[in-house]
Parts: sequence; C-alpha cells; structure tokens
Amino acid sequence: MKNLKTNPIGGDVNGEFSMNLLSTEMAMKLVGKNFDMEKVLLDAMQMKDTLSGDMNFIANLSLRGVALTEQ
Repeated sequence: MKNLKTNPIGGDVNGEFSMNLLSTEMAMKLVGKNFDMEKVLLDAMQMKDTLSGDMNFIANLSLRGVALTEQ
C-alpha cells in the first residue's frame, strides 16, 4: 500500500506498507511531521510539563512474524 496518510495526536504521518503473506515479512516507511511533544506526552503517557516543542521523524521498519509451523 502506498500513499497512506493519517493524523494521530495532531501530527501528520505519511508512508507506505508492504507485506509478503507467504514469508510474513513486513516493511514500513513512515514520515511524521508537526507533532506537539507536550500534547503527545500528555495524551500517550499522562506526562504533563515534561517536554515541549515540535517533533518530526522518519522511520524505516522491517520485521517478520512467526510462522504457524514455528509455534
């Protein structure tokens, strides 16, 4: 999937996701922009007055799930 867009916790995240159903390998490329760190920490972790400022990030993730035969 390409051109994925979402707006969690007031920021913007764009990216792409792929999965090989046979090998269970997954890959994600994400770019996040305009996150208010004070709001993120308060909403996600109930931490108040700990950090302020804007956050941007780039994440390239790859992982592989456990096959049913390996369980």
